[in-house]
Amino acid sequence: MSYEFRLLNAEMLATTKTAWQKQLAAAPELGSWTAYEVWFDFFERDIVGTDGHMNGGPIARGDFKGGIYGVFQGDSLVALALANVSRNSGGERALKVMDLQICPELDFGSVSAADENDDVEDIIVKLSWVAATAITGALELSYEPPHCRKIKIYGDVPLTREFLTAIATALSTDAKFHVKSEGRWMVVEKKE
Repeated sequence: MSYEFRLLNAEMLATTKTAWQKQLAAAPELGSWTAYEVWFDFFERDIVGTDGHMNGGPIARGDFKGGIYGVFQGDSLVALALANVSRNSGGERALKVMDLQICPELDFGSVSAADENDDVEDIIVKLSWVAATAITGALELSYEPPHCRKIKIYGDVPLTREFLTAIATALSTDAKFHVKSEGRWMVVEKKE
């Protein structure tokens, strides 16, 4: 499996949106489009700069070329996960991965909704690779000027926090990183 963490453009976002809508239409037990629609509206505002949303344009990111990133398998234009990557404006040098959204067919709901014909282990393995790609991709971005030693990943729902805790446990075994939890944030700090 080859996964890449890439900055999205309008075509990738539109292709991803259509694919995720089809996933939900094919398996309504995975949830409703309404929750995803909020995120896609936000992501479209950032990438396309559509009018009618708050300040009507892309999100200001200061001295950092953040944006909406996706985890893609190979050269596909359909993201398996989307993340809003930015840097906080305060004195702390930290890269933030906010709004990490997983495609419906890989979200935890798909694991619990899987029937006996589905290979739950395959879903969990793929989900783990997608999350690891998002985290390592964000770590790579932290080396771009202005550099930072810390990334923070936001877990906004209980299942996401549980998954981030599992990832934190795995990352904490690597001597290069110090991993801790700060409320709803998983913090990965590069050791000197």
